[in-house]
Amino acid sequence: MTRASSCARWLGANPPNLERAQCALERIVKDGGRASAVVDRILVAIKREPIRVQQIISMRWCARWSR
Repeated sequence: MTRASSCARWLGANPPNLERAQCALERIVKDGGRASAVVDRILVAIKREPIRVQQIISMRWCARWSR
């Protein structure tokens, strides 16, 4: 979100800073690709061992909210 906000600010400047905006957009695309790969790996793990993964998620959820 920070990169998208920065990109919007650079495009809205007078004059727009197109070079910085383009770099921010390239990083957003790269970050999206990495996030997609992480989600894909999580989905594969869930399909492989659904009970174990759900237990881990549950334990982390409880640990997070019990602080």
